[in-house]
Amino acid sequence: MTLNSKDEFLTYASLYAAYVDLDLHEDEIVWIRDQFGIELYERIHNQFKKQSEFTNLQTIIDHKEVYFPGQSGTQDLLLLMKDLFHIDGDYSTLEKISFSFLTNYLRN
Repeated sequence: MTLNSKDEFLTYASLYAAYVDLDLHEDEIVWIRDQFGIELYERIHNQFKKQSEFTNLQTIIDHKEVYFPGQSGTQDLLLLMKDLFHIDGDYSTLEKISFSFLTNYLRN
């Protein structure tokens, strides 16, 4: 999938983070919609759901350097994703493990 703007990328990365615990919470949906708009959320979400988790992660990796270059960009992206993990009020074990994996994977 091609993401043509930083907002498309951020919407996509936010959805990835929201689904890490295998459950998209209403609080997460509201936050993403508030940040990027309902239309963009719906369009990106429809594409996101059609792809595998591996493909979704690969899409983030493929676009990260475009919209969040270098180590400082990686750090900014990871902080955004970590913030999203906390939105539903439960920073679950699965989210902690996923954050550790993303930190190692995106920094390399």
